[in-house]
Order: sequence, then C-alpha cells, then structure tokens
Amino acid sequence: MARSLRINQIDGYYHITSRGNARQDIFFIDEDRRRFVSQLRDNLATYQIKLYAGVLMTNHFHLLIRLSRANLSTFMQRLLTSYALYVHYKHGRPGHLFQGRFKAKIVEDESYLIRLTRYIHLNPIKTKAGRNLNDTDKLQYLEQYQWSTYPAYIGKSAPPGYLTLDLLKYFGDQSVKAQREYKKYISECIVQDDEELKQVLSSSIYAVGSDQFIKNVELGLTELRHEDCRDQDVNYPHAYISLERINRCVCDFYQVELDILKRRSRNAGRAKRAAIELACRFSGLSQREIGQHYGGIRCQSVSKIRRQIRELNGSEDEVKEFLKIMKTLQVSGQKAN
Repeated sequence: MARSLRINQIDGYYHITSRGNARQDIFFIDEDRRRFVSQLRDNLATYQIKLYAGVLMTNHFHLLIRLSRANLSTFMQRLLTSYALYVHYKHGRPGHLFQGRFKAKIVEDESYLIRLTRYIHLNPIKTKAGRNLNDTDKLQYLEQYQWSTYPAYIGKSAPPGYLTLDLLKYFGDQSVKAQREYKKYISECIVQDDEELKQVLSSSIYAVGSDQFIKNVELGLTELRHEDCRDQDVNYPHAYISLERINRCVCDFYQVELDILKRRSRNAGRAKRAAIELACRFSGLSQREIGQHYGGIRCQSVSKIRRQIRELNGSEDEVKEFLKIMKTLQVSGQKAN
C-alpha cells in the first residue's frame, strides 16, 4: 500500500503528530521528556523552524510549527531518529518506537493556527484521568502541566527561547491582557469541544482549513504526484543553496582556498565549521553527504562540529562571523533565485 504523500512548502504552517508503535508509550520518565525537548530545541534552531505550540503526552505528541524552508521531512526524521536511538539505549527497548510515519497537515492561516493551539493545549485533560476532573480542576491541571506550551501562553512559566508567542497579539495589545483572554479562550472548550475544528481535522489527511483550501491542496498534490511516490515527498516550489555557493561565500569571507574546506583533518578551523553548519542548514543534503563533501568525515564528526557552533557563547567572535556569512549567503541566494 502506498504511503500518503508529505507536502513540503516554504513558509508553511503545519500540525504535526506522532504516536508510539501500536499506541505504546514513547515517554517513560521525565528525563525522557527533557531529552526530547532538548533535541526539539536543537533541531528547531538547525532547520530555522518556528514552534507555535506543543504538548508531550505519554504515547504521542503534537507540534504546531512554521517552516522557513521546505525541510519538514528532514527535520522530523532527525528529531524522531535521535530520540528513538536514545530510548533504545536508555531503556533497552528494541524494535520500532513510533507508529509508522509522522502525520503532518498543512494549515491554511493564523485563524486555524489559533484554534489548533487550543486543541493541542487541551490534550492533557482528554485522558481518562483528566476527564474525571471538574471544570475548575481541569483548568488548574492544564496550568500545571509542564510538558505543554500552555503555561507559557498564560504567563504561568517563562517562555522558552524556541517558542513563538506571536498568536497572543490576537487576544490583546498588552501581554497581561492577552494572557488573560487566551485563558478564557481555552476555558470555552473545557466543557464542549470545538466540533467545527474536529470536523475539519477529520475531513483531510493533508490539510487544515476551509473547504476551498483543502480542495486546492489536494488538487495541487494530484498535479505534483509522481508515478511512484511511495518513498518520496512532494515539494511545493522551493530552492536550496548549492554547496558551491556556500563554499564560495565562506572562502571569500575567510580569504582561504577551497582545499582548506575539503582537507581531511580532525581539527576543523573556523572556515570549515562555518561551511559545514551552513551546508546542514541550507543545502538540503544529509549529514552523510555533507561529510563526504568536506573531506570524507563521518556523520558523528559533522554532529560534533555542529555542537561546537551551538555551544559557543553568543558574544564570541566566531558566532558573529558565522551570522555575517549566513546573512550574506541568504541575500546572495535570494538574488540568484
């Protein structure tokens, strides 16, 4: 049976879900959740993805994100694979951790995003234990549930740096008022679900939005569909930045020859570190392919080099240099396209 197509779209909003294999648990202790959140944070930064809302349950999770590039599948593959490997080693659990491919629905606009944040944030009280609480206790439980972005939305916890709270602007000009109004918005569905949204969610496996939006998305998929698409995603128009352009930009900035970047060496200098990080962010290639290009280094070495970039203090010269190169590269990429 052919697998459902995955849509990659620049600047697209997505509702992401993934469940444990046979609906089994994927999070066993709080340390697991902390590990997943850490990996999520790193991958959001790597792939330049905005997180609007999220919740971790025992056997599944929800994410509401916005892409800046057509890299949805790469982002999710890295996130799920790294977490699954952690669980295998930490808990000694063989076999598949997740149930098939993750589910991703493209979202029409911010009006549906807002309703989806509520749907996601209400998940903790949709469990058997949550349903047995009275309405007041349900709200309190949601406020105290630390594996959700809801407490940050209403000011009960400091928002993490990787969370985007732009949607609160629709609830008030001032943060305190917006937080209060958003809490009211959540409480509206404590007693009764958003039946209209539930119907929208069940009407398509590809999109969340108006009837016309869903129709357009599915029509676009039909036009983009390959004869054999079981193992491929379909991409709405996008453009990656080639390794050649990345190399040229880095070499020009650091005034080095190309062979410096491709020379096999355990100690990568600033130029090589910058080139590898930029390639991972913008080329659309796997870490294995990038490692082969830059001197035949292994995936583990690519990951180590990238950690070196992330662990640098933001005031250090190397970080400032990297940001300058990235800005130049993005500008040149836009002109070329």
